[in-house]
Amino acid sequence: MTAVDHQAFATGLASRRAGKPVVVPHVVGGQERFDGDLITREDPSKPSVTVSGCHDATEDLVRLAVDTSRAAQREWAQVPLPERIEHVRRAIDHVAGAVDDWALRVALEIGKTHGAARAEGLEVLDILRCYTEYAARPGAFEDERSADPTGFANDSVLRPYGVFGVITPFNFPIVQAAGPTVAALLAGNGVVVKTSHQGPWSGHGVHEMCAAMDLPAGLVNIVHGADEPGKALAASDVDGISFTGSVAVGRTIIRSFTDGPYARP
Repeated sequence: MTAVDHQAFATGLASRRAGKPVVVPHVVGGQERFDGDLITREDPSKPSVTVSGCHDATEDLVRLAVDTSRAAQREWAQVPLPERIEHVRRAIDHVAGAVDDWALRVALEIGKTHGAARAEGLEVLDILRCYTEYAARPGAFEDERSADPTGFANDSVLRPYGVFGVITPFNFPIVQAAGPTVAALLAGNGVVVKTSHQGPWSGHGVHEMCAAMDLPAGLVNIVHGADEPGKALAASDVDGISFTGSVAVGRTIIRSFTDGPYARP
């Protein structure tokens, strides 16, 4: 990166710090919501400056997000794989154009340096390209088994599964939300993302990425907040979950998801 790049980055940070904090909405069924108490985020590099905020999603809103995604997923599951791939690919140009803006958000909310902050968007770009290329390969969703000694063989074919919850950490607020979301969408699933309250403006970039895909309304919903919305999402009837965080919380989720007649992924 050149000195000019760094200067532009520094100028952008100064401009954003001088402006009003960005308060991001929950988005459920395509509608912006502001349910719950306001949580603000200070700039770790300048703790006197509030740079963003979000509202602490209520349990009712989290449940509505899951139900809304489930209704939309029934339609999405019927969309042929090549069309799903095409929808997801539409986000590539959007993300390519958002890298520098996302870097400013990550730097302001998380305190990352220029290179590390830009890496978030660049990795999402790689994920979009890699996952769509892989999904387009012949047999990407099929697992052919060789015949056993009796001469019988099985073929496993992966089908759309349902709705996945995605609970993300503060230290990689965009990429750890984007990766599971892109994978779930390509596989025909719905998604409810719960961002970190320490990086909601950054995490909200995943909603913007999905909006560029022109998906069915409500297929991907995003809620923000601290611990309680995450607990509500893990306790809901989602069909699977992606969680990045502490070992203790991860083990609690695993125990919950392996309860009952069938384990959930």
